[in-house]
Parts: sequence; structure tokens; C-alpha cells
Amino acid sequence: MKQKKDIGQRVSLYEMLTDEKNYIHKILIPKIQRDYAQGRDECASVRKRFLTSIFNVIDNDTQVELLLDFIFGNKKYIQEKTVFEPVDGQQRLTTLFLLHLYIGKRAGVDTEILRKFSYETRDSSKQFCTRLNDINQEHFKNIREYIEDQWWFTGLWKTDPTIKSMINMLDDINKHYNDLNSSEPDFRDIWERLKHKVVFWRLYL
Repeated sequence: MKQKKDIGQRVSLYEMLTDEKNYIHKILIPKIQRDYAQGRDECASVRKRFLTSIFNVIDNDTQVELLLDFIFGNKKYIQEKTVFEPVDGQQRLTTLFLLHLYIGKRAGVDTEILRKFSYETRDSSKQFCTRLNDINQEHFKNIREYIEDQWWFTGLWKTDPTIKSMINMLDDINKHYNDLNSSEPDFRDIWERLKHKVVFWRLYL
């Protein structure tokens, strides 16, 4: 008898983190993965195209979804916790994490669920993800300036390529919403669309 093939599950990042049936305690970028690259200075044009495709969906009240193809990974059990380690899709997941964090904070909603996302590549990247979650709502309007002015933002962190890229990505997201030629965006509506309309096929290996 042939084993049933896992064709994957179509989910958003939020749905993956809150799925009670296929519960995930943590999404962990493993040590074998490279640093976060979508936020690098030399990737500005690629980053702009990717963000624009997402903004076109979450900024507008339409029924359109954005499908980000497949994200492959291993499901592991570490200290009795279910952990998803992406093998392919790390860059997209990290960008989605940053978008959810920024939009969620600006919307004033509970973003504790995002603490389930973390990096293992180096300890500074892991700590930075935790610090981002600790930042209050009002500071996300000028997020780069706030981060770089904090006592915990050490000289060592300034040389971490993943942290530098994360700040660049947050800064570009921030500029997009601060530069809109309209009144204050309705971040609660944007948050609801982000939670469900930017999706991918999650496939366990």
C-alpha cells in the first residue's frame, strides 16, 4: 500500500502559528541557513518589488490573495516542543514576520504570537527578534531611529548582517506607510488582511 503523499497545507504565517490542529510552538531559522538577505542594501530593488506585491494585497479591500509558492521545512520535537525549521523559504518567512510585527504593533493588537519566530544562526539575531517584540506601539512610527538609539543596540549588533537587513526591511515598510498621501492608514484592517491573504504552501519534509 502506497503511503499518502503530503501535498502541503495552504496557510498564512499567522494561521500557521495559531493552527490548533497542527500546532507549532516555534518557527526556528536553523544554524545551517544563511543570514537574512532580503534587507541587504544591494537587494533594494528586489525588496521593493516583493513588498509592493504584498502592499497591493493588504492595503486594499479586495478579495485578491498573494500566493508565495512553497515553503519547505522539517518538523522536529525539541524539549517536548514542536519546532518548524525551514529548509527553503527562510527569506520569505522572515519578511512576513517583520511585516506582521510592524503592522500588528501599529494596529495596537496583541503580537505575542510572533515570539514563536526566532533565529538560531547566531545569538545576537535571536536576541534582536526578542527585543523587536518588546518595542511599544508608538515607537514603530520611526523604528530605525528608535532601535539604533537603544542601549541594548550594541556595536556587535551593528555588524550582524541579519540584524542590519531586518532594520532595512522595517525601515522600508515604515517609509511606505509614513509616505502615503492620505490620512493615517487603518492598520487594524491591514492587519486582518495580512493575517489571511498572504499565503504559501507549507510542506513538511
